[in-house]
Amino acid sequence: MSLLMPCCQLVLPAVPTVMRLPVLVWSALCLSVVSCSGMVRMSWLERGTGVWGSIGRSALAVLVSVLAVSGIFPATASAIVGGQEVAQEYPWAVVVEHSGGACSGALISPRWVLTAGHCIVTERPGQAESDPGLDNPLRPADDFRLFIGSTVRYEGESRRANRLVKGPTGLDVGLIELDQASDKAPIQVAARMMPRSGQEAMLVGWGQVCEAKGCAVATTLKQLSLRLAAPASMSSGNELLTWPEDDPGQRAAKGDSGGPVIFQNDGRWELIGTLSGSGTTGDSPALKGLATNVSTLHNWLDAIAATTTPEADIWSVEFVLVLVLGAVVVIVVFRALRRSRRRRQPVMGPAAPVQRARDEDLEYMEQWALQRTGVEAYYEPGTAAIVATVMLIAGDGEWTRRKIGSLEDAIRFGNQRGIPVYEVFRTGYPQRKRDYDEQSRRPKTLG
Repeated sequence: MSLLMPCCQLVLPAVPTVMRLPVLVWSALCLSVVSCSGMVRMSWLERGTGVWGSIGRSALAVLVSVLAVSGIFPATASAIVGGQEVAQEYPWAVVVEHSGGACSGALISPRWVLTAGHCIVTERPGQAESDPGLDNPLRPADDFRLFIGSTVRYEGESRRANRLVKGPTGLDVGLIELDQASDKAPIQVAARMMPRSGQEAMLVGWGQVCEAKGCAVATTLKQLSLRLAAPASMSSGNELLTWPEDDPGQRAAKGDSGGPVIFQNDGRWELIGTLSGSGTTGDSPALKGLATNVSTLHNWLDAIAATTTPEADIWSVEFVLVLVLGAVVVIVVFRALRRSRRRRQPVMGPAAPVQRARDEDLEYMEQWALQRTGVEAYYEPGTAAIVATVMLIAGDGEWTRRKIGSLEDAIRFGNQRGIPVYEVFRTGYPQRKRDYDEQSRRPKTLG
């Protein structure tokens, strides 16, 4: 079992992302066909000590390992400090996880998730915590798992990343292209605007529930009410959304990065920013929450959306090959098990009772002959060789008969027991038998 997980981690990435679930389902189907075919009982999975017991346990172990690696059984990973649990559904809220940690995000179209730029890049050795590392290389896309549209961390719609895209130079924003379109409703990015000071907004995220190192992450989605301050200008000409974080019990925490900053417009939530973190700006040394104003990025978002990768066709050549190979494996195993079972099975069907009766007749005749002297065997041909009869006649004329098979069977019976065998139509019955029969027919007198 210790070798299964590394093997699955090496093999599964080679399977196209859109094909992983169908491949897993097909694997489970193949295992079920073999297990339930009637050729093998489930006991070989529990207590089998032979080759099929080992194969059964290994097959189940591989399947569970592949499912774990594929993200169907999610592992634990790294909320808003002082926030409130979300009381309503936010179908666009996204958990963004990778091997280096976790972030938050927002679904802005069926195939795209918007998050912070520093959430999708690698970290340099010795990189300062305040440095987002926006110029660092992108992480591998297949390192990401995303859970969409639930208020419970791992109960959302599960997706993998197909492609990562950095934001415009200097902006802490990034896009994640999903391997498959989400069925959840995306949030609309607000029209270009510059929020006024004092405007109410909401931060939504999945970060840690406290600021201490190693603090637990939120298992349920959290939100924090904000009152926006004056925006802060950047050297790139863009402006950051800011809000005061003078209350340490009410602020964003690690894991909230990329979380959506939203506000209500005519009773509908719209996305206005993605959380970058906390910091200070030139106009004030006070700690502030900082978010990229995404309402000014419509041109960039539209340009990236135009490059969306077409979803893979599930009936690709590779997938068809997987199906064919799986079918071949099932057929080969099924036929091998059937042949093995036939070799182990006793003779069944209509011939079995006949064989048992013949064996009983042979045993009876052998015992009868041992208890008498001068025994001879007379073969009586029947209408078919398999129902022909053999009569044993003792020295005193006493006789018995049974059906034991063909003439060859009768001769073999006699040779093995030292009994001469005659064919009745050639020799007739001996006189002593006729005398015995005549004596048997006479009425017996009472003495």
